[in-house]
Amino acid sequence: MNITNRSRRLGWLLLASCVLVSLGQAPPGRAQETELIEFKIKDQFDRLYTDRRFRGSPLVLVWGDRYGSEFSGLWGNALRDSLATEVRSYRLQIVEVAHLKGVPFFIKGKIKGSFPSDRDDWLLTDWGGAINAAYHCAPDSCNLLIFDAKGKLAQHQTVGAITEPELAATLTSLRRLLK
Repeated sequence: MNITNRSRRLGWLLLASCVLVSLGQAPPGRAQETELIEFKIKDQFDRLYTDRRFRGSPLVLVWGDRYGSEFSGLWGNALRDSLATEVRSYRLQIVEVAHLKGVPFFIKGKIKGSFPSDRDDWLLTDWGGAINAAYHCAPDSCNLLIFDAKGKLAQHQTVGAITEPELAATLTSLRRLLK
C-alpha cells in the first residue's frame, strides 16, 4: 500500500470517527458501557464511595466537567425536588459527579475548596475520569446517566439549561423506572 492510499484510509477513518461521535456514538474500538461500572471514587470530603452503594434502586449520575458543572447542580436539585419522596425513601438515588481529570495537581486544593462545604451536599470527585471513560460523556456539558435498579444504563442524555419539556420528559423516564 502506498502512502497516498494509507493517508486516504486514515482520513476516511478519522472522518467516520468524527461522524459517529457527532451522532452520540463511540467510534469503533471504544464501546460505551451499558452497565454501571465498578468504581471507587471519593467525595470532596475524602469519603470513599463504591458502585455497590448505588445498586438496588434506580440511579441518576449527573456528570459535569468544567463547563457542564454550571448545569449539574441545577439538574440535580430539580430532579431531587421533583422526586423528593422517592429520594428520601431511597427508591431513587441522584448523585452529582464532577469530572476533574486533567486538573493540574497544584490547583487540586483550590478546586476542592470551591465545592459545597456542607457535608450533606456532597458530590463525587472523579479525578481519574472513570465515568467519562466508560460512558463517553459529551464535553463542555452536563450529562444525565440514568440506570435502572439492576444497574443497566437506561438513558444517557446531554442537557444544558433546564427547559420544562426536557425536565418533564426526564421525570417521565424516571417514574417509569420506579414502577
